Amino acid sequence: MVKDFLKKQYKIDFEQLRKRINDWDPLALISLGCPEDEYDEYTNRVLSILYRYKGNPNEGRDKLNDYLKLFEEVIKEMEMSSNGEFSTIEVKEFTERITNWFKKR
Repeated sequence: MVKDFLKKQYKIDFEQLRKRINDWDPLALISLGCPEDEYDEYTNRVLSILYRYKGNPNEGRDKLNDYLKLFEEVIKEMEMSSNGEFSTIEVKEFTERITNWFKKR
């Protein structure tokens, strides 16, 4: 019973987080027409971090921020080779949004 509840809750959280990450679209993949599951690997990892550090939100926020900084590095490399439109939302700001959402859900 508890296991079923946790699976259901994870699925709900995943879908809500997927929407937030796709709206952020840090690499402009969704806006280029990629499928909505393009960031699912990242969504799963972000949600795992949120769950793992649920009891210690400050440490979780730091871990999440460190993980999402990978996007900044990729964006910098991509900007050097293209004129693409990438997210203007900073990783730190997005991390705050995600951790606040997770606390309130």
